[in-house]
Formats: sequence, structure tokens, C-alpha cells
Amino acid sequence: MPNIVTDLSVYKDWIARKGVQNNFTITVTQSSSAFDLTNYTFTLNIRKVGSSSNALQLTQGSGISNGGVSGILSISLTQAQTVALKQETYFYELTYVTSSLTYGFIHGKILLRTTNTISSTTSLDVNVSLAGTNLVAQITLSGGGGASSFEDLTGDPYANTDLAAALTSKADQTSLAAHTSNTSNPHSVTKAQVGLSNADNTSDVDKPVSTAQRRALVGSTLYMFNNFI
Repeated sequence: MPNIVTDLSVYKDWIARKGVQNNFTITVTQSSSAFDLTNYTFTLNIRKVGSSSNALQLTQGSGISNGGVSGILSISLTQAQTVALKQETYFYELTYVTSSLTYGFIHGKILLRTTNTISSTTSLDVNVSLAGTNLVAQITLSGGGGASSFEDLTGDPYANTDLAAALTSKADQTSLAAHTSNTSNPHSVTKAQVGLSNADNTSDVDKPVSTAQRRALVGSTLYMFNNFI
């Protein structure tokens, strides 16, 4: 993570959609006019909460597009990137460098989900500062099938997600115990499936005698007759 000399960043939590592309567009204005971002270089760091190592980093030219005089900053998490990230909570920090100094711009938590049923807030205006210049940033989330949104993530962010719903469909301890103690072949496994396709249940007394065994028995009988009778 960069050494931020002045932390004037705004805190906003973000629910991102896992498995699809998520776009994050920031339009920066001053007195309702576009603010020139040409002299600012932006970086987005994403890491697990409590970790100092980045799980993902986006830079200008690689996930971040700086529109310069248009005042528009476009950030894109690709489908492959969101697939690679686990479904959990991350911390993100959008920073910028100007005059060789690094500043914080916007930061917060990202809750990565397969669906979004918490919030529908996809755009908001916030007061920000770029190296001491007070500005307004309109932040718009898009992509992700309309599931990317802003939300205050407090407490256990996964308490009401599809993860909990998925767990309810799993077998409980009683069902698992009944299944593991069942010795009546509950999965109907065949002998061919375990490599015993040539095996049968013929008892020893009913098994046929092979030619080699018959010859051995006859030889033993002749030997007994010739030597002991």
C-alpha cells in the first residue's frame, strides 16, 4: 500500500457482483464544471480486511482510465478479476499521485457477492478533495447485471446473503449421521464401479475346478496310489 501523506479520502462501502464485470465511474467537477484530472495519477488497491497485501491492484492503463480534462475517471473490474476474488469482504482504496506525493481519494469496504439484494443505490455525489482543492465527485456504479451498489456495511455483511441461503440446503448433523451409518449401499454402487466386475458370489463348494487344478488332483491321487498302496 502507498504511503499516504494526507488522508482526505471519503469512505464509501461498495457491494460488487462476483463473476461479472463491475464498472466504477467518477465524474469530478468544480462549480458544476469538469475538473481537469490530467496531472493526477490514480491507483486502486483491493486487499482482504486485516491484510497488508493487495489481492488486486488497478492502475492507469490497466483497469483505470483517466479522462483528463473531461474530469471522468473510469475504473473497471473485469469478469476474470471478480471470478478470481473470493466471495468475502475486502477493503479498497483509491489513491492518486500529484507532485510526487500520494493522497487518499476514496476508500471503503467491498462486499463481493453473487447477487445483490441489499441496496439499489448505484449513484451518489460526495464532497472530495484533490491535493487541497475542494470538489464534487459523482460516483456511478454499473455492470454486474445491475447488482453493484453502495451500502453501509456494518456488523456481519454476510448475514443476509445468498451464502446463508445456500447453507440451509445442506444436510444437518442428524441426516449426515444416518447416512454415514447406513450399510445398505445407499448410493447403489455396483461391483463394476469398484473394479470387481469379474467377481461373483459363488460359494467355494460350488465353484468349478479348473483344468490345472484337476490335473494336480489326479497327479496327487496317482502319487498316493503308487507309493502307499
